[in-house]
Amino acid sequence: MSDSELPAVYHVVLYSPGVNWDERFSFHDQIGAQDHLTYLDALRRRGVLAMGGPYLDDSGCLAVLQGLSPDQARLIAHADPAVRIGLLEAEVRPWLVPIEVAATPAVGSNSAF
Repeated sequence: MSDSELPAVYHVVLYSPGVNWDERFSFHDQIGAQDHLTYLDALRRRGVLAMGGPYLDDSGCLAVLQGLSPDQARLIAHADPAVRIGLLEAEVRPWLVPIEVAATPAVGSNSAF
């Protein structure tokens, strides 16, 4: 198998509430939330952030990083302003993607499932 045929490896950043998370407020009302979103948007514009978003149960969020070594992914995750101030904690996990779909149908579309 050539390098071009190897499955893609991404790094998933699993975010959870940190020591400075205030249970009285939703994510968007937390101090530092906007800085976190701005940081992720900058990663998206650089082509580092492949996708990301919150869990539907509001227990945290995840980000999928691409084109990085494990050390680079950890550095980027821990440089997140929300992680630095303790709003969020970040766990970085390597993710092997042997099956990729080029385009995903929109939610509610007429798909096979």
